[in-house]
Amino acid sequence: MTSKIRIVLLALFAVVSLSYSFVLWTNTITDSLLSSILVSVDESLMISDTEMHTAAAEDNPQEYFPLAPTTKEPEVSNDSSFIERILKSSDQKELEQWDLSRWVTLSIPSKNIRTPVFLPSRRFWDARQWNLLEEQMQVGLLNGATAYPHSVRPGEIGNVIIAGHSSPPNERAEESKYGHLFASLPTIERGDTITVTGNGTMVTYEVVRTGIVEPTDTEILAQQTDKSLLKLITCYPIGSTKSRFVVTAVKVQ
Repeated sequence: MTSKIRIVLLALFAVVSLSYSFVLWTNTITDSLLSSILVSVDESLMISDTEMHTAAAEDNPQEYFPLAPTTKEPEVSNDSSFIERILKSSDQKELEQWDLSRWVTLSIPSKNIRTPVFLPSRRFWDARQWNLLEEQMQVGLLNGATAYPHSVRPGEIGNVIIAGHSSPPNERAEESKYGHLFASLPTIERGDTITVTGNGTMVTYEVVRTGIVEPTDTEILAQQTDKSLLKLITCYPIGSTKSRFVVTAVKVQ
């Protein structure tokens, strides 16, 4: 009886041990398989994610590969020609608003003077609106010399009358390179030549006299019908508007 019990117990122990070993082995294999499956899935997801970002980056590079932060200041052109173009564009608009057009080029070799000359429309002159005419002339003087609107064409019988600054009368003229255009004009001498060039022609004048007149003397603006004259007018003495210095030149035949 005792031997039978022992055999039964040993058999039961063997069954239990075998069952336990089977369960343990099964769990080990299951964990290994599950781990392999998870690794495979994870790698697959990583590949898909990389491909997705690569494709998206190709469509919109800056969204996925943004530029590195920088403290570099925006580049600003210091090119003097660029600045001059902007200023010229602004000046041109103002000239158009005041109905001024570039007319001829004036040259006085003995004084090393060469300047564009602007011609105002006659609307303020004909309407006798002297205040507006003065403003119109001042805009022209910021950009060179300015002819009076009733001037004849260079070389024709009559007077070409041109004004220029000898010294800047205001801040805008101070900033203009033409603010001292006629500063040396009072030292001009009889016999000096002055040329006016435009439309492919050049007219030469010779200085015959100079003089000083009051600002109220409008006789210097009068036309005449027997000679071809050029008159240059500037404020005098230099640095004031007390008087006017006038140069009269006659066309050289």
